[in-house]
Amino acid sequence: MPNRDEMINAAKKTPSQRTVHEQALVDKGKGDQAVRNADHAAQREERVYGK
Repeated sequence: MPNRDEMINAAKKTPSQRTVHEQALVDKGKGDQAVRNADHAAQREERVYGK
């Protein structure tokens, strides 16, 4: 079972840089506000600065 820190660290990576396993952690942690915030920040960074 992954812990919260692993999910947050995976969410901090930009979506194009995540492995399949890391994306699964992010998907599993979508119920946690901190994971969602980190994921949205990474998505925003990728939109602004590119891959």
